[in-house]
Amino acid sequence: MFLTLNDIREGMEATASVCLDDEAVNRFIGLTGDEAPIHVDAQAAMAMGLPGRVVHGLLAAAPLSRILGMQLPGPRTVIQSLRLDYRKPVPVGSTVLYRVTVKRVVSAVKTVILEVRAEIGGEVAIDGTAQCTFPAGDDD
Repeated sequence: MFLTLNDIREGMEATASVCLDDEAVNRFIGLTGDEAPIHVDAQAAMAMGLPGRVVHGLLAAAPLSRILGMQLPGPRTVIQSLRLDYRKPVPVGSTVLYRVTVKRVVSAVKTVILEVRAEIGGEVAIDGTAQCTFPAGDDD
């Protein structure tokens, strides 16, 4: 059963844990063509002050799409906006904990405002906000 606007309450939360390994990074490179040295060459990344190869920022944020689209607020919604701040790099091979929390429900415009976070070992790597709406005609 998919959530309706009436089901969603402030403070509701959904989480997922994802390992962003070499395979994920290589597939992302194949899709985007982004072969920047920090993503493919550990020595080049370390020369830039990074701990080694790092995951592309958009790949590191991508699992948020699954949570927003499939869990909270879910498949009956459309993402209107997503604002992200990258706080620390995500090393290739990291297991990232994603957390989406409902901050506000605006019933008048059928919109949900959510806080989004990606953490590695309890430290915030990415945070921001998402705004999702229930399209016209979805009156539940």
